[in-house]
Amino acid sequence: MIRVLLAGHRGKVGAALEPALAAAEDVDYVGGVGRGDDLAAALREKQPQVLVDFTHPGAGLENALAAHPKLSVAAATRLAARYATNVSAVLRLIGRGDLPEELVRRLAGQSTRPLVAAAARTELQRRGSPLPPLRSPQRGGKSLTGHAR
Repeated sequence: MIRVLLAGHRGKVGAALEPALAAAEDVDYVGGVGRGDDLAAALREKQPQVLVDFTHPGAGLENALAAHPKLSVAAATRLAARYATNVSAVLRLIGRGDLPEELVRRLAGQSTRPLVAAAARTELQRRGSPLPPLRSPQRGGKSLTGHAR
């Protein structure tokens, strides 16, 4: 049996999926979490093998990081890139100090999302860390701040 936790169980899709998960013979449906619930606490308490996430797109990055707090920097970077279009979610995570320093450094060095880069650079300054050069994909990855690559 696979232990499954459903995030977004009160939404349209989650509400439709919840009874099916509960009725499935090969699934141990351990419960659902909705907006305002503590996903990290539910994950610790219920110990699911699978997290099915039907929350709003802005919560995806936060939920993934809550599900895998020990994500490698490479995996966290892929997640951040995937959700970079949702600038507010990334900004929340940076502002709370929830991201590993290596990931914040990577976000601080990119200029495709200037608001994210600025927030990451501010967070690095708050942590007392040196700032990376700001790079531009339009300039072939060349530095915008005069630092060597």
